[in-house]
Amino acid sequence: MDPIHALQPLLMEAKPLATLLPDQSKWADIATRLKDVLPAAVYNPGYLCIAYYGYQQDPHIFSYAGNYRLPMEKRPKFDQLGVDTVAFLKEFMDARGQWRYIESQDWYKNHEYVIAVEVNYYGNRSGKAYTMSPLFHKDTGGNNLFVNLIFDNKKPIEATEWFVDVQEPSGKRAEWQKTLLPEAHLKDLAALRRRLRESGEYTTPKVNGGVLEGENIYVSWVDDLVWHATPSLNERIAYTADAAIEAYTLISIGLKEGKTFTQGPARIHPVELLATIADEPNSRLAQWLTTENKRIQDLDFELARTAWFALYEPNAVNFSRDVKLRGEKPWHMVGDVAQSISHDARLNKPDAQAPTIEETPAGLSMVRRANSLNKGQLKEVAEANKEVPRSFIRTWVRVIPRTAEELKTHHVLLK
Repeated sequence: MDPIHALQPLLMEAKPLATLLPDQSKWADIATRLKDVLPAAVYNPGYLCIAYYGYQQDPHIFSYAGNYRLPMEKRPKFDQLGVDTVAFLKEFMDARGQWRYIESQDWYKNHEYVIAVEVNYYGNRSGKAYTMSPLFHKDTGGNNLFVNLIFDNKKPIEATEWFVDVQEPSGKRAEWQKTLLPEAHLKDLAALRRRLRESGEYTTPKVNGGVLEGENIYVSWVDDLVWHATPSLNERIAYTADAAIEAYTLISIGLKEGKTFTQGPARIHPVELLATIADEPNSRLAQWLTTENKRIQDLDFELARTAWFALYEPNAVNFSRDVKLRGEKPWHMVGDVAQSISHDARLNKPDAQAPTIEETPAGLSMVRRANSLNKGQLKEVAEANKEVPRSFIRTWVRVIPRTAEELKTHHVLLK
């Protein structure tokens, strides 16, 4: 089987669960029990369990019951919910074709890597998240193959915002993932990105989202190939060349000090601002990045600072020219930089500023979001759901080396 063909249909899917698994009784039972066992799992997740799979082996399930200091008489109920949820997710992943892809890989069949299906529960992830600009990101520490969200909604629901990521990862992310993921999988991802770019369909990002009809919606994607965000009613910051020129000194200070700044009512991230200028291919900044063998997604404080002092600090006219050129096209920002690698303690090294990796998705500043193009329907659904908990399980499907310290820590015994 061609692994590229196997991955492409898995890019992103958002549908009622019944279209995938007609029998809803298992999920209804699990959703009810989750509310009982993890009632405090509101915006932050309640950790349920991790199921570790070796090739053609039953899962070893690590329960998070110990985290909650449960009385011994309550632990069997918690642990059994984990067992039943893992069994349900196996059916779900089979139906989505995720296990078909995994089990076709030599790196899994030769027992070099293990699959970790991490299960978290949100009892009500809503509220403040819907009043912010959408913060696009990727999940986990860079070793996530798939992400699956399964809601227990009965009414139409605000959908996850997302777009296909056809760009090569930043240099820092690529180097980090070489230490985490099988070389063959990285090649699959690179080949599929090329295929998607060559198709022309994804040259300009299309930010999907909005409202999904039906009960028990699931949202499922390949994490490396999608940027996603919690849906937001707010629009992004509409920016202009005049605003950029006015902020010239603030940008310079922000880059020198490694900080964001406030301009009017908006918080501006100087790295995101420079990255959105580079979305204009005729800008001096875009051309400078090319000569440095860098891309938009490589811009972090360090590189943005270097670019600023090479191009704009010695000559404000260069900056004015670039932003006026950029201002001829739609210009939107979220006020932050996207997170491509979530917090991971292993990244916290002496030469790293923080245990995370950030990138600005190329082209996002030029397009509209589906959520802002049809705000009427979204507001109506959000209002109807104001008192309804936005509850779901989130599954991270991670690939880890068989020698990983995590397996030892969680006392995982695989053949």
